[in-house]
Amino acid sequence: MNSKERVLTAINIKEPDRIPLFVELVPEVEQKLYKKYKLKGNELLTFLGNDIVNCAVGVADSWGKIYRGENEVDEWGIGWKTVKYSSGDYAEIIYKPLEKASFKDLKSYKIPDPEVEKRYSEVVRLKEKFGDRYAVMVDLSCTIFELSWYLRGMDNLMIDMLTNKKFVNFLMDKILEFYIPAAKKIAKINVDIIWVGDDVGMQTGMIMSLEMFREFLKERYRLLIDEIKRTNNNVKVAFHSDGYITPIISDLIEIGVDILNPVQPKCMNPAEIKEKFGKELCFMGTIDEQQTLPFGTMNDLEKEILERITKVGYNGGLILGPTHNVQNDTSIEKVEYFFNYAKKIGKYPIRCDAG
Repeated sequence: MNSKERVLTAINIKEPDRIPLFVELVPEVEQKLYKKYKLKGNELLTFLGNDIVNCAVGVADSWGKIYRGENEVDEWGIGWKTVKYSSGDYAEIIYKPLEKASFKDLKSYKIPDPEVEKRYSEVVRLKEKFGDRYAVMVDLSCTIFELSWYLRGMDNLMIDMLTNKKFVNFLMDKILEFYIPAAKKIAKINVDIIWVGDDVGMQTGMIMSLEMFREFLKERYRLLIDEIKRTNNNVKVAFHSDGYITPIISDLIEIGVDILNPVQPKCMNPAEIKEKFGKELCFMGTIDEQQTLPFGTMNDLEKEILERITKVGYNGGLILGPTHNVQNDTSIEKVEYFFNYAKKIGKYPIRCDAG
């Protein structure tokens, strides 16, 4: 079974030959591994053991361009700055183009052109180079809510959602004028997974009420997912949100989400989520990036990998990996060990240990 077959089998909640793996890295970790292997990007990660190749389109691609020094203001008009911390460099927003906008200003705001073919060139490259052997995934995350507050500011947007709903609805619909055509173009390239979503969870609760999620976001996600699957019914949809999002999981299943990412274990219990929703969802992630990967021992990492495989991976439906890009406070030895150990013990059949 090759990587593509392995991933698609897991997504369909069936047992492949072993647990498929998907890891992303911050640039500093990638650079350390490059010094050792002379490989970068998807070429590096597939060599280490990734079963999925990935690239980003839309605002999710802005960070990479900032890190590469290509621009400081992205195509949405958002101003970015690379800020140096002891643990690494991070792209942060320093200018929000709609922060002080009136409704009239919003109506005249121009979104990027989703028809520009150049923005899909990496998708085409990955499909042509890897598509026969690996699952190809395209990241369209920060899809509606996050992009809205990148443009407007978090405080302003949350107040608007209570007091200026006309503004919010117009803004989110305008954003979809980019993401729906972009998603359809990507689906026509015949990728395997389109990754959408927004961080709507915090460490211990939702950023917004369930009612507010349903009012502003649920039906827009449904529209986007419907358009993706109407264009190419073979494409699977992954939904990303960090934090605690248990209240909306049933809604996500209802609107057609196939894969939930990252199932952050400091916020939700992956075994409980599997038991409750595992017949309808595949899970991607589940390995703790807050404590285990950066600060745990190799034994801690082994125990967590084994626990996820036995309590979440049984009957298929698990793509194992960290719950965020591996940060610069994680050693490359631990990254390598994750791949080696997970491949070693992740072979099916797996004894169910849901208790």
